[in-house]
This record gives sequence, C-alpha cells and structure tokens, in this order.
Amino acid sequence: MAARDAGVLDPLPALEPAAPEAVAEVEEEIGLPLPSLRRRLYPDVRNGGFGPSQGIPGVRGGADVGWDWSDIAAFHRDARAGEQWKAWPWLVPIFDWGDTIMSLIDCRDPDGRMWAWEEGQLISLPQRQTPTEWLGLWLQGRLTPPDTHPAGH
Repeated sequence: MAARDAGVLDPLPALEPAAPEAVAEVEEEIGLPLPSLRRRLYPDVRNGGFGPSQGIPGVRGGADVGWDWSDIAAFHRDARAGEQWKAWPWLVPIFDWGDTIMSLIDCRDPDGRMWAWEEGQLISLPQRQTPTEWLGLWLQGRLTPPDTHPAGH
C-alpha cells in the first residue's frame, strides 16, 4: 500500500483493482484461501502487473504478464492437469524468472511461504521468505532469482 501511495506503481499501465468475486473464484479453484498479502493486493491495490519485469499475474481480468495463462486460476487448472503438478495443488505462481525457474507461494500458509520450481522439481528454499519480503526486496532493488542449488544440497 505504501508503494502505491509513494508512486512506485504509477509507471505501470493503469489497472483496476480486482473484483472481490474474482479473488473468491481463484480461492474456490485452488481450494484454499490466498495468503493474506496477496488476498489484499488484488482488490486493494491492483489486479496484478506490479513487481519485477511485467509483474505478478492477476486474477480474472488482471494484468497480462506475458504468460501462457490469462490469470492464476487458469495456471492452476493447467497445472493440476499435468502429472508434475498434481502433488502440489496448494502452490500458486508469483513470478517466472525464465530458464525454467519459477517462484510460487504456498496457500496452506497464511503468510504464503515461498517455494522455487526448477526444471520439473519443487525446491523448498532454505529461508522462509514470504511474498511481503519478496516484494520488499523488489522495491529496494535487491530481488534476485531463488538460489535453487544452495550449499549442502
């Protein structure tokens, strides 16, 4: 909210906040509530499109961030249909780094603990980073791709 008020979001294309019904649709699709920050950002700030590069994906009617899916519900439907993702229906994408690396949030956790996905493998990150910390690093210009090969693994 402070970033919006400070004008950090102004250079991005204008987007309306998400309708509460669109957020509820995603939660019904996933079968779990979105973590608290993400649940607040969509209807209170804007429907995706903020964050690094083209930004995080939105819910129905949200920002086009250049993914193959129109929103996170569409991603979730496709992911659930694929064998690799069936074991992790509680994960929702937050950012695609390219080179087969993706950052995801855990909807089982109210804070949205983050995970990494690389080349078909889910990786639990050594730090318990949340989307709040992730966006904070982006606002500070210090966000880097997840270290999917930490020492000792």
